Amino acid sequence: IRSRLSCGPPHKFAPSLPASFKFGAMADKLEVGVKLQAMYTDGEFYPAEVVAVSDSDKRKKAPVKVHFVGYEASDDSWMSLDKLKSKLLPKAKAKAKAKAKEFDYSGLEKGMKCNVLAEEEGKFFPAEVVTVSTGKGKASAPVKIHWVG
Repeated sequence: IRSRLSCGPPHKFAPSLPASFKFGAMADKLEVGVKLQAMYTDGEFYPAEVVAVSDSDKRKKAPVKVHFVGYEASDDSWMSLDKLKSKLLPKAKAKAKAKAKEFDYSGLEKGMKCNVLAEEEGKFFPAEVVTVSTGKGKASAPVKIHWVG
């Protein structure tokens, strides 16, 4: 069972485009027939081909219609540029990851009783501290516990 003494849920950092990025301005770099990678509804990127590019105000948010290679035309969809990967488009810059919280484990001692969060169940259970490590090799899991009960 994976556990942790105290932390919030893990955060996912999605790539983002610069604030100065204009979707409509970049759509003109794509033409019908351009091959690229497009994000499908499952969040994965698949080979696709541009079948239409719109400069209409109604299509500002999703100006490019793509056809997923090997699939039916009914799967074609209008996409925003942040869901497309092509050498013709600027790369999305990943947001800087927040610095991991550093916890002070100096107050923990062998034999100390505490409650520990079991991540799979989302509940706290009683445990006893077995060892506390300060070495770099154990930085990701510096406290070894024994579940009580």
